[in-house]
Amino acid sequence: MSASAESDTTNTPSPNSRSVQLKTFLRWNTGGQIGVKTDTNGHLTSVWCKLCAKHCEQVIKDTKIRGQAKSDVQKYICGTDFITKHNVMRHLGSAAHKTAIEYEKLCSGTDKIIDLDLDDTDSNNSKPHFEIPLRQPTITKSFQDMSNDAYRKLLDAAYTLAVDGLPFSHFKTSLVQVMKNCGARLISKYDNSNRAREFVNFLADAVREKITNVLNSVTCFSLLTDGFPARKTGSKKELAFIKVIHDGNPTFLCAALCNIDEYGDATSDNLKTSIDDIFLKTLNLSKDDYERKLISFTSDGASVNTGTKNGLIKQMRDDNRNWLIDIHCVLHRLELSVKDSLMKKSEFCGVFDYMVLIYYQFKRSGKLTKHFTIMSEIYDTRVLRFPKVHGTRFISHQLR
Repeated sequence: MSASAESDTTNTPSPNSRSVQLKTFLRWNTGGQIGVKTDTNGHLTSVWCKLCAKHCEQVIKDTKIRGQAKSDVQKYICGTDFITKHNVMRHLGSAAHKTAIEYEKLCSGTDKIIDLDLDDTDSNNSKPHFEIPLRQPTITKSFQDMSNDAYRKLLDAAYTLAVDGLPFSHFKTSLVQVMKNCGARLISKYDNSNRAREFVNFLADAVREKITNVLNSVTCFSLLTDGFPARKTGSKKELAFIKVIHDGNPTFLCAALCNIDEYGDATSDNLKTSIDDIFLKTLNLSKDDYERKLISFTSDGASVNTGTKNGLIKQMRDDNRNWLIDIHCVLHRLELSVKDSLMKKSEFCGVFDYMVLIYYQFKRSGKLTKHFTIMSEIYDTRVLRFPKVHGTRFISHQLR
C-alpha cells in the first residue's frame, strides 16, 4: 500500500463512490498532491488535495470563487468520496489548485513539488515527480523583490560611506546620485543623510554582533588602546582594538571609538569606565568573560596608562586580573627613542627649528607664497611646498 494512503476502518464503500482501486489511482500520475483513504480491500473511500487543504484560506481569498466552483474546491479541501480520474485531473488544472501551487512554491523556495510519499516499490524503483511550470510571480512578491534589491544597494552605499570615512551629506550627493545615473531603482525618501545614519547604525550593530560572537568563541584576547584629539572638535578620542586568534589566524577587531569628553577629563578613572562600557554595554559581553578572557593590555607610555598607583593598567589588574600583562607599544618606544637620539644633536635641532619657522612663515602668509610662486615662474624653477617636520608621528614627519 502507498505511504500516502491512510487506512480506513470502513469496509463498505460509500454509495456515491466509484470502486477505484489504489493501484489504479497510482497510475493517474497526480504527483502525490492528492491524498487518499482506502478500505481493507484496497478500494478508495475518499480523496482530498494536500496543497489546497494546506493553503485553503489563501486559495479561497485570492481566487474569490463562488457557487459551484467554491463547492468543488471545498470538497477537495475537506475530502470527497466521488472519485473519478476526470474529476481529479479537472481539480489539478483548476485556478484554485494553481494558486495553492504558487503559495507552496513561495513557502518552499523551489519551482518543483516532488512527491516523497510514494512507496519505493513502485515501477523502476523511482519516485515520480510533478514539475510545476513557471508562472508570472504575484505582484506582492515582485514588489518585495524590488524593495529588497533597493535596500541592499542603499546599505552597500552606506557601508562604503562608513568605511571611507565620508560625511553623511555625501550619501545623496555622491553615492546615491551615481547609482541613479547608472539606472538603479531606489526607494524615494530613503536617499538622504538621516537615512544614511540609520543604515550605518544598523551595519554597526551587525558588526558588533559578529565581534561579540568571536569573543564568545575564543578563550582569550588582547586589548590595544590609544588616545588622540579630534582635528575639528579637539575632543579626546580613545580607539580600542582587540586581537584574537580566530580560525587559527591572528585577527584584529576594531571594537569602538569612544569620546572621552562624554565621561569628563582624560583621567585613568574615566578611561577605565569607557573601556568597561565598550565590552559590557556596546558589545554585550558578560562580565565573567570580560574579566577572565582579557590577558594583555597594550598602550603608550603615558602615566595615565602605566601609573603604578592609579594608572589604567593598575585598575584593570584590580578587577580580578592579577595575570594581566602590560605591554608598552613597540612603535611608541621606537618613535621616542629615535626622537631622543636626534634631538641631542645641535646640528639637527638647528635645521629642525629652521624648517618649522619656514613652514609657518609660508602657511600664515598667502602674499609671500604668491610672490614665491611668481619668482619661480620667472626663473623657470619648480616650486615645492615646505613639508611639516613636526607632529605626533616624529619619524614619518622627518622622512619628508
